[in-house]
This record gives sequence, structure tokens and C-alpha cells, in this order.
Amino acid sequence: MELCPQCGAQVDKTEEMVTSPGKAVKRLKAAVSVVLVLVLLCSMVLVVFKDDLVPGHWFSSLPGSIPKDGNPDNITGEGTYTASRLGLKWKSDAVVAKYGDEVLTNSQLLVFCGETKSNFSQTHYNDSSLNLNADLPMDRQTCSLDESLTWQQYFLQEAMNQWKLYVLLNQKAAAAGCKLTEEEQKSLDDRYNQYYEKYVESGKYASVDAVTEAFYGPGCTYADYLHYATLLAVASKYYDQMIKEQEALVTEEDIEGFYEDQIELFESYDIKKGDGDYVVDVRHILITVKAAAGKEEHIEEADFEKTKEAAQKVLDEWLAGEATEESFAKMAEKHSFDPGSYNNGGLYTDVKKGQMVAEFEDWCFDASRKYGDYGLVKSDYGYHIMYFVGTEEYWHFVSAANAPAWRTDKILEAERSAMDVQINYNNIRAWEAAYYAE
Repeated sequence: MELCPQCGAQVDKTEEMVTSPGKAVKRLKAAVSVVLVLVLLCSMVLVVFKDDLVPGHWFSSLPGSIPKDGNPDNITGEGTYTASRLGLKWKSDAVVAKYGDEVLTNSQLLVFCGETKSNFSQTHYNDSSLNLNADLPMDRQTCSLDESLTWQQYFLQEAMNQWKLYVLLNQKAAAAGCKLTEEEQKSLDDRYNQYYEKYVESGKYASVDAVTEAFYGPGCTYADYLHYATLLAVASKYYDQMIKEQEALVTEEDIEGFYEDQIELFESYDIKKGDGDYVVDVRHILITVKAAAGKEEHIEEADFEKTKEAAQKVLDEWLAGEATEESFAKMAEKHSFDPGSYNNGGLYTDVKKGQMVAEFEDWCFDASRKYGDYGLVKSDYGYHIMYFVGTEEYWHFVSAANAPAWRTDKILEAERSAMDVQINYNNIRAWEAAYYAE
């Protein structure tokens, strides 16, 4: 009810509407038209900018297991982290993880994730037991290595673990004064120009940032890649330094420990403790037929006899002196014609059966052989003056070679687990190129 502005009487507007239906219909039509225009505009935007606004998998019916527990402190908090191009760009600078002054943005995480997938693919090339299809969306596939995760969650988690390890190694490197050399730094700096020349000048991409986006996902820039590459370069350098430091600290317990820890891997290569398979270290001085008899063709037994006499002369000269391993090494550098060993005292280390000629191996792998044994061995090359250095069971040799890195990894894993890293899983946005149509 309203008052008439002329006489002050009450006027019933309902009656006016009933008596004037045309006005109400016009208003309704106008409202519907506005809604239809808005719907049309939204549809046009969706069609034109679908790749930017909508994750393609919303239109997919692919089956898959997507665990989701809603836990904000775990990678399983969300079943999928896939976002649209625009969503990724909006979140590119969002901080996903923080450790002290070090931060990891979402775009930097995408670079780590891309490299993690690439390294995984190279390591497990053609391994069908993983049930991983690189052509399908990762968040629609259950991880065969951890069935509580999708492959997307697995790779994101591994990427963050890798970032933590690199940060840890960089901090340890800084404390130890380990830095990149000028040459190593230049190698990093030159990558921008290499990318530019290879991808931009050729017309494949508009910029180096566009190259980075193509490799790792929307929102990623070359600065994000450089952040990854720099952390990796320093981390790798200090990691190698740690391994060298651990070489002097390896014990028999470590060697046994590595073997037991990796026994399935050893057995997959048919390497077992006590199987009688071993490697030897040996020095030799090779006197060739050509050197002794001056012949390369039409060689007769008499030529070998001349070669044997020349070899015996060198052996007698060694025996007349100190007759030690050190003096033998000096004789090898002076008299041997073997291009593969004469410049390091005739030494061959970690020789395994099948690497040398049969006569050479028969002498080396004689079960009675012991340190300091010497002798003459005939082969098609001529005569070998042999000096036995030592033997080692093959499993022990392999384990000893890997024990320093194993010790290093155990140290780093304990330190990485103790890192108080703040992770904001809500800021994670992932890229699944497989969702988008060509």
C-alpha cells in the first residue's frame, strides 16, 4: 500500500499490477534477456578461454583412484591438485614450503616436479610393473609404489623432498665454504643463451619464459628453472665432497650393511656372498712380438721365443733389484708396450673374469694366487710379465664401492627428516598437460 501524492489516499499497487499486466511482463522479459545475455557471454568466455579457465579433466570420464582425507598437513589432503592455466598463474608466487629464509613457490615446485618425473622416467624406463601411463592424468592413477597416493601426489611429495635435500646440501656447502667455481657458474649462466638460441631464435617459442612454461607448466619462468638448477649444482658438488669424505670412514660393518640392505638388488644381478666370484688387482709388463722380433705378420714360434727371451731379461733385471711392487711399477713404465696400463705402473684393478685374454686370466684367477706372485704368461700379444697384487670377493668389491654413498645418504636422510619445514598444501596447484586437447 502507498499514499497518493495528490490526495493522500492509500493506493493498492497490487491492483495496479493486475490491471496493468503489460508492465510486469516487460520487466520480466528484460530480466530474462539480461540473464540470457550473461549466460551467453559466460558460454563464449568458457569456449574461447576454456584452456585457461577450466582443467580439461572436468570433461573426462577416465577411471582412477583419488584418495582424499582432508588433512591440511598431508599431501593426501586433496585428491587432485590440478588447476587451470589461469589458476596456476594466479598461484605461481604462492609459497608452498618454507625453511628458515628459504622458500619454495608453487611455480618453483612445478619445476622440481617436472625434473622428478623426468629422472623417474629415465631410471624406470620401460618398467611395466609400475603400471604408470605417462599419457594419462597422474591424479587418476593409483601409485603402485604407495597405494595410498595417486601418482600426482607421489611426484609432488618427492619433488618437495628433493627441494628439502637440495636446501640442506646448499646450507651445508655454505657452512663448509664449498662454492661453484667460475667455470661452473659460467656454465649455469650460459644456459639462458643456449635456450634462447635453440628455442627462441628458431621460432619455436616467443621467449625463454615460454620455453619454461612449455616444459614445466603455466606460470613457470626461466627464473624458476634457474633457482632449481643453481640449487642442484651446489648440492651435487657438496654431495660428491661428502662421499669422498666418507670413503676414509667406511668400515667392514658398513660394507656388510650395504650388502644386507640391498640384498635383493645384488641377487637380481646374480651376485651372492660366497659364490666364488671375485675380482683381482694385477700389474703386468707387456713385451710384444713386434717390439722383440720386429714383426707384425707371419709370426712364427721362433718370434715368440725371441719375445720370451726379451721378457725374461726384463724380469731378471727386476729380480736383481729390490723386487718390490713399487720397483715393478717403475719397470712397467719403462718397458711395457701396453697402452692401457704402462703409464700407471702396469696396474689393472678390479679385473673380473671375461675382461682379459684367457691366458692372462688363467694366471690371475688361479685359486692359489697370492700377493707378490710373479711369472711369465704367453698370449697372442706376446709375453706378459705378471705381478699379483690382490683379490677380493665380487660382492665385497661392489658393496665397498657403494658404501660411502650409502653412509652419506643415511646421514642426509636423518638430517632432512629433522628439518622443521613449513608446508602449505593449500597453495599447491599442479599441471597435467594430458588433460588438454590438442
